[in-house]
Amino acid sequence: MVQNDNKPERLIPFYWSNLLSKPGTLIYIDDSSRKLESYCIKKYFNDNIKEIFLNRNKCTKIFM
Repeated sequence: MVQNDNKPERLIPFYWSNLLSKPGTLIYIDDSSRKLESYCIKKYFNDNIKEIFLNRNKCTKIFM
């Protein structure tokens, strides 16, 4: 399945992972340099500790 930045189903994993993750959960977000991923990180995980791996196509690690 090919996904692009305009498909709303890409928002669903961000929303649910923010809602259902317990404290101490690690979440990895691939391609976090894309517009939608970057927006969702700011919207749903802005208060959480983040680590960005530049050498991994901007994969972001979020600690809940």
